[in-house]
Amino acid sequence: MLLSACIIAKNETLNISQCIDSIKAYCDEIIVLDTGSEDDTAHKAIAAGAKVFNYSWRNDFANARNKAIDYALGNFILVIDADEELQADSPIREILAITKTKIGGILVNVISSANMIDGQSQTFVSPQLRIFRNHQGFKFEGKIHEQIAKSILKSGFEIVKSDLKIIHHGYNLPKHLLDKKHLRNLEMLNDDELIARNPIYHFHRAKTYLALGDLVKSEQDITEAIKKVAKTHVSYPTILNYASTIAQRKGEFQNSYFYSTESLKIEPNQVTAHLKLAELFLNANDFTQAAKHYQIIFDMQKDDCKKVSVGGDLEISEDVFLPKMAYCYHRTNNSGKANQLLEQFIASNPKNIDAKMVKLNFLLREGKTEEFMNLLIEISRIIPNEPTIINLKSIYSHTETSEFKQKNPKISLSMIVKNEEKMLEGCLDSVKSFVDEIVIVDTGSTDKTFEIANKYNAKVLHFDWNDHFSDARNFALKHTSGDWVLYLDADERLKNINYSSIRNILDTASEDVGALLCTIESLHRKDDGSSEMHRGSYPRLFRNYGYPTIKFTGKVHEQITPALRQLNKQIIESDIVIEHLGYNFDLQTIRDKTIRNYQLLIKQVNDEPTNGYAWFQLGQTLGRLKLVEQSIMALEFAIGTDTLSDSIKAATYTSLSQLKGIMKEFDKALTFAEKSLQISSNQLFARNLKAYALLHLGRFGQAQAAFEEILATFDKKANSQVAFDIEVPKSIVLKGLEMAKNRTLNFRFDQNSFDFIKF
Repeated sequence: MLLSACIIAKNETLNISQCIDSIKAYCDEIIVLDTGSEDDTAHKAIAAGAKVFNYSWRNDFANARNKAIDYALGNFILVIDADEELQADSPIREILAITKTKIGGILVNVISSANMIDGQSQTFVSPQLRIFRNHQGFKFEGKIHEQIAKSILKSGFEIVKSDLKIIHHGYNLPKHLLDKKHLRNLEMLNDDELIARNPIYHFHRAKTYLALGDLVKSEQDITEAIKKVAKTHVSYPTILNYASTIAQRKGEFQNSYFYSTESLKIEPNQVTAHLKLAELFLNANDFTQAAKHYQIIFDMQKDDCKKVSVGGDLEISEDVFLPKMAYCYHRTNNSGKANQLLEQFIASNPKNIDAKMVKLNFLLREGKTEEFMNLLIEISRIIPNEPTIINLKSIYSHTETSEFKQKNPKISLSMIVKNEEKMLEGCLDSVKSFVDEIVIVDTGSTDKTFEIANKYNAKVLHFDWNDHFSDARNFALKHTSGDWVLYLDADERLKNINYSSIRNILDTASEDVGALLCTIESLHRKDDGSSEMHRGSYPRLFRNYGYPTIKFTGKVHEQITPALRQLNKQIIESDIVIEHLGYNFDLQTIRDKTIRNYQLLIKQVNDEPTNGYAWFQLGQTLGRLKLVEQSIMALEFAIGTDTLSDSIKAATYTSLSQLKGIMKEFDKALTFAEKSLQISSNQLFARNLKAYALLHLGRFGQAQAAFEEILATFDKKANSQVAFDIEVPKSIVLKGLEMAKNRTLNFRFDQNSFDFIKF
């Protein structure tokens, strides 16, 4: 028997058959070690021709690997995972037939695609020891990222390279599944004894933290890896490349440059470090140096012999870098080489828009007007809403060509999204008859968000998420071309809009009008499973003065109002109602969203300690987390900044009234409710808080009058200038009125509820 394949698997029903099918033509036996599957992995493996053995998982991959190879009878063993495939037509048997006796192991190129945080996919190639002799002295070591090379070399055998390829699908997953996998790995890597025995695990943990977005811990581990891993280790250049990536993401470009150059000193012929340096130089407008590194990558792509295997390297296609390379040559006045490269690339990639845009730049710089005009018309048909194309069309609007006479859109929809396949279509359906342009900024979706957006002819842009909502909103704003901008989230819908009426308002609005107030209706899920309606008014439809004249501010709960005020523009009322669904999901989803907002708001108030609106939102968020005393402190600080608008100040006083009621400080609850109503008298929730505060203080006559006053105006439209209000069921008002009339307080106060009034 020549070759045995060994697979360890758990719950791999979706992958196991495909894996076995890819290897069974080359293997004399296939062994599957099932580590506790709860699906039909074992049945599918047996059906595909494998031998299946059960194994009790011990949180140790090396132990499982060694158990699997103990069952192997072949002269050689192939190790492969269920989420991998052997490349078709692999000459394994031919290679093994001529393998010399001194060869103990054979390296296989494992090709792995991974979804990056910017939503793009990158392909990595890593030589891994996947084929070795069936020798009793060969054993895996390490409970995770297990290795067998050490025992092979220790036994006096050699390890050689091969051109064999295994395709690994395990990191090309939706983000939530990928995070789950990384967290499992992290749990195993957080083992001081493991890391003490082998410092390479600092590197593995740094990669895991980086994948999870924790730059601080990732940097700590990569620093330790650089200190402790031998510089002769095969992975040391890759360690430096990861250090470069971490530094670049932190904005430390000098450090990123240092680590990349150090990596190249050890291994000059690698794609990763050269690509990082090319991008660093391109961003710094050093086109000569950028072109140099792109050229090295280009030469390596043409001659595989120039590529030297390191611990892991990028496999990069020409469409990622060649248009940029040509652009750099053109900027260094080497237009002949730039045009030659670009023409060859376009000939083989005729639909590549990036290349066409670069060529358009060339023609414009070279003054080739006729060619420039023809290409501009061609591109404008493909991406008519691209800002660069719009600007060029505006410059050349004097031409008689009809393509340059298109009128700018009246209303642009501006959105930021991530993994919104369940919500996006409902939002776009609600606005498609209202807006002329749809601009969607995606911050890293891994689902069908992009495909849905394309169905509505949206212009989809990618933004590298940086925990700052205003940055993402402003990125979208830069790419909108309408006279007016409506901004929504995917979990929002326009509700009962008279489109012609609104357009008429926009057409006839004076230049002093900068925005229209829209009423946001939001059902909030409560702990008992019921929901309450919150309403607030915000300027969601505003005139497009162009970025940065008009821009959003705030890391979270971002605002456009400060920019409108700075321009001395009016914000007028409208009948536009936006239905917000985002706080009526399951309680865990809402809590996760609240905690995310809390973390961003903490950063914002640290950066802007006098930003009253940020303190107001932090107070609201702390309240949702039931941190009552901390919420009160934040809201009082918001008032103390003396920077709040009247509507937000009224909302702040209302929240303070509610919180003081929770603490049974009813005199203060009454004071704050009255302060809120002095600013905005039509708040239903604040008036109800006042009435119940009077009731709890035993001022029954005043409470009765307050409840009766609420009932008299109960069905009237609320004041649209109110920053927020909460819909109070009439039954609650009637209950309070009954207690006030009977001069009894049979109200059961629930100290554990965030509701001042138990509905």
